[in-house]
Amino acid sequence: MAKLLTETKARSMLSGDKPIADGTVSGLYLVPSNRVGHGKWLLRFTSPEINKRREMGLGTYPEVSIAQARRRGFEARD
Repeated sequence: MAKLLTETKARSMLSGDKPIADGTVSGLYLVPSNRVGHGKWLLRFTSPEINKRREMGLGTYPEVSIAQARRRGFEARD
């Protein structure tokens, strides 16, 4: 069972940490920035046109909450 990203974990991430997988949307990650508790949402996917891995930015945390990033990730996957 995949671990879900929580507000507590997101708020405590440091600049040197590895990206944190969301756990609900395939390919959704929170990448830490240089400020504690801040980061950017990335959705990793394979482009259907060129069959290569790509990344789509979905906003910055905490401006875009975990719930909002999940909704955006689900919509982008559709």
